[in-house]
Amino acid sequence: MKKDEKLVIVGCSGSGGPAAMMSKKLMPEIDITVIRKEEFFIARWALPHVVAGLVASNSIVVPDKMLEGLGINVVREEVTRVDTVNKSVFVSGGKEFKYDKLYLATGASPFIPPIEGKELDGVMSLRGLDDAEKIKTYISKFSF
Repeated sequence: MKKDEKLVIVGCSGSGGPAAMMSKKLMPEIDITVIRKEEFFIARWALPHVVAGLVASNSIVVPDKMLEGLGINVVREEVTRVDTVNKSVFVSGGKEFKYDKLYLATGASPFIPPIEGKELDGVMSLRGLDDAEKIKTYISKFSF
């Protein structure tokens, strides 16, 4: 990317947040905007550590101030449309964000396959802090 070009990143978790931080480190002269609908950016890779009680939930939350301190613009709205012809991203509040490069990091949804026993107590998915706390609470019933 060239100086003063705009990078818009849609999504800010598994790859969006780290991509924004590394892009800013490698190309400090570019304008970076991260757009996410989630309340906060978490280090998802650390969720099993929360479940195991090795770290507190709040310790894997990356504050917006950290990103903003690096010169990254953080927008907390849902993307409603991407216009690739005019290189624009539109959000639920109606605002338009122009870009030179677009990085889509919209994440995933947990999936429990349609197998026998999937409805049993204790079958859960792990995607966010709420899931981690739910699993942690469940397994605490069986601790010695």
